[in-house]
Order: sequence, then C-alpha cells, then structure tokens
Amino acid sequence: MHAENSARLSAATQAEYGAAEAAGSERDWLEVTDALQRSVVEAAGVPPERRAAALWLLRSAAQLWPADEEPRRASLWVRHNRAAAGTLRVGDAAPELPLHPVGTPARPALGAHGASSVARACAGKPTLLVAGSWS
Repeated sequence: MHAENSARLSAATQAEYGAAEAAGSERDWLEVTDALQRSVVEAAGVPPERRAAALWLLRSAAQLWPADEEPRRASLWVRHNRAAAGTLRVGDAAPELPLHPVGTPARPALGAHGASSVARACAGKPTLLVAGSWS
C-alpha cells in the first residue's frame, strides 16, 4: 500500500492522471491507476499466477480489515474519502435531484436520462435507486 501511495503521488503519475483526464484522451484515470497498481504488484515480486489475488487484496484491504488503522492510513483514496451514509430511508419521497449521464467522449453514457430528475423519473412508481461513484 505504501508503494502504491508513493507511486500515485509521484510527478510522473500525476502527469499521467492529468493527461488521461484531458479532453480527447483515449485513457481515463482508472486505467492509469490500474496500470500503476499492476506495476506495484509486479515490482513487489508477486508471481504472475498470484497477481490477480494480490491486486484484489491491495484494492480491498480497508474493507477487509476495517478495524486495522494501517490500510486506512496507507490508502490514499480511503484516507481522503468523503462519502457518508445518507439520510433517506425506505418510504421517503425521492428528492428533486438531477440525473446526470455518466460517460466520456471515448465511452458514451449508457442509459443517460439527460435533463430528467430523480423525482420525475420515479413519480408514482416503485423505485430502487442505486447510486455510487463511477470510480
């Protein structure tokens, strides 16, 4: 985790992230992160047949061991995570929030709702709203 954190904060990786998010890029920041994590696992000497498991452990450590401070301190995205549980409960009315299409020029949005809103899309219908980060 420490090797990944150092690599993510390097000037070279930060430049890769910037280039990946530039308009017209064929690559996004998730692809930069995937390549970085794969190189960290390889540099650690993990044999090829164990790399998928090592990547899963690297990416899941904070969730697998929530009581362990080390994964939370070492993982950059966990350390800076601002997500929190919401206040909506079963039976609450859907809030008037915009629905935004998720996509990039290289990956157009799937099922985009354009200028719709949660409340209009759910009006009078049984609704299951699943939300999360694209990342």
